[in-house]
Amino acid sequence: MQYNYHYDPAIAGSRTIKSLDTSKVSIPSWTTSYIQIGAVAAGSTDIQLEETISGTKITKKMLTVTVIDARNVSVTNLSTYLSGLAENDEAHPYKINVTGLTTSNLNTLKSALTSSLKYVDLSSTTLPNSIPSSQDKLFYNCSRLVAAPPIPSDVTSMRAWFFGCQSLKTAPTIPNGVTDLWSAFEYCSSLKVAPAIPNSVTSMNACFLGCGKLETPPSSIPTNSSLTELCSVFSGCIKLENVPQIPANITDLSCCFQNCTSLTGTVTIKGSITSNLKWDRTFDGCSGITVKVKNDTTKTAVTSGNAFPASGVVVQVDSSL
Repeated sequence: MQYNYHYDPAIAGSRTIKSLDTSKVSIPSWTTSYIQIGAVAAGSTDIQLEETISGTKITKKMLTVTVIDARNVSVTNLSTYLSGLAENDEAHPYKINVTGLTTSNLNTLKSALTSSLKYVDLSSTTLPNSIPSSQDKLFYNCSRLVAAPPIPSDVTSMRAWFFGCQSLKTAPTIPNGVTDLWSAFEYCSSLKVAPAIPNSVTSMNACFLGCGKLETPPSSIPTNSSLTELCSVFSGCIKLENVPQIPANITDLSCCFQNCTSLTGTVTIKGSITSNLKWDRTFDGCSGITVKVKNDTTKTAVTSGNAFPASGVVVQVDSSL
């Protein structure tokens, strides 16, 4: 929030503007004409001006700021509400509890978000149960979504749900029972930590493709026998330095780590992937890493194809895998 005011800088003296309770409200910056006010937590506090002019200290209350936990806004009024708000930034999203959501008006929610230039935090919003798989791409290209609602426990498909959510900083918890994460977080370019992937997942190609700030991968890859492909899962994750062990159920790693230019150390592949077509550009753009595979047949498939068109990848056989 920006609060406009004015003082004459020609008057000699020192001035300080501060929040009396920084646990509620912060003052990121201020000038001679405005104060930038940031919400930290629900509650109220005063903004105070302290001036020392000719040796005399004067303290003035400028305004009282009240921070609410979240503004309740009906989904049918969301677009109008957002259009009436002042411009903001990622660090100061509008926290909104969108009410009245049903499975039949989720497109209204997405339309309001994609057509607005306001950054929003929807972590207080409750999504309806029984969201059908036809609602794939639920928040598709909602580029100003900073925080997402919790995912209902009965959701099974999150295909492309957060595709293109460039401002999403924290991924919501993925409930057990979700099976489809294809492109779920593709191009979430502000995401730094990947969520845990439940073992129920059977499809996750391109799940984190283009997540250029991703530093922490999922702690493990599902061992579900129905999950066989990890195509392009981490492609373009240029900040990623390590990845979890790849379990034996995976049979296709095409482009999985393509352009993971910060990847270091050892990548362990437990499965026997003997077709070089399933290694297409897997490590393209990587260098300085060691890939451990379980047998010579798999090593031949890796090295005879174009898994890493450039040099800098060492492939070793570890029969204990």
